[in-house]
Amino acid sequence: MNERQRGIIIGSLIILIGVLILLGNLNILNFSTDISIGGIFLLVGITFLSFYFNEPQRVQLLFWGEVLCIIGLSIVLSALEMIPYDFRDGLIGLSFLWGLAIIFFTTYLIRKAQRWSLIVGGIFFTLGWIVLLDEFTRMGSGNLGAVFLAGTALSFALFYGMSPYREQAKWAKVLTVILGGFALLVFYIHNRHNLLLRIILPSIIILIGAYYVYVGIKSTKKEEIPIFEDRKDLEA
Repeated sequence: MNERQRGIIIGSLIILIGVLILLGNLNILNFSTDISIGGIFLLVGITFLSFYFNEPQRVQLLFWGEVLCIIGLSIVLSALEMIPYDFRDGLIGLSFLWGLAIIFFTTYLIRKAQRWSLIVGGIFFTLGWIVLLDEFTRMGSGNLGAVFLAGTALSFALFYGMSPYREQAKWAKVLTVILGGFALLVFYIHNRHNLLLRIILPSIIILIGAYYVYVGIKSTKKEEIPIFEDRKDLEA
């Protein structure tokens, strides 16, 4: 994008903001102050994103565009009267957390070496789900804790799955198993009176144990097969 194109876009954006403010002051358009401010943040953020798509090497444009869009969306949601007041705070938190998750996920998509961003993005995405479930369901704190542990476990699993060097990323696999196990345990403790769950969860644990026993027996048989160094050993 050359200077001429950039100037046209920035100038047009400023004109649009000025027109909206003028129409609001003349009561032609009925915008609240918060919606106007949030809309300005969104417009500026979208402009930064448009600059990035024309110049993808300038990653800072993507970052600031996403940040400004997140702030703008949060402000607009907090001011929309059509949304029940009790739900507004939850939607603000949800948009903020999922917005941060998008930032970290896009960081990985742009720079594959930054695999740590998958873990951070996954945790923010999980926290967004917790806010959503807490606001719109009757899920108890114990089950929300299980959701957080499960989401964090999936974040480490994603890191491990995307790693080109699995041996160096084994720690992520171990944390996935540990956190996943704790998630099941917490979920079971808070729902242990459910008859169906009391049957299903132990059955899953038995199947997992049986799988590891099978793998252990199979690997033991491989170790017992004699390895011959040359043809003379085979003939003997």
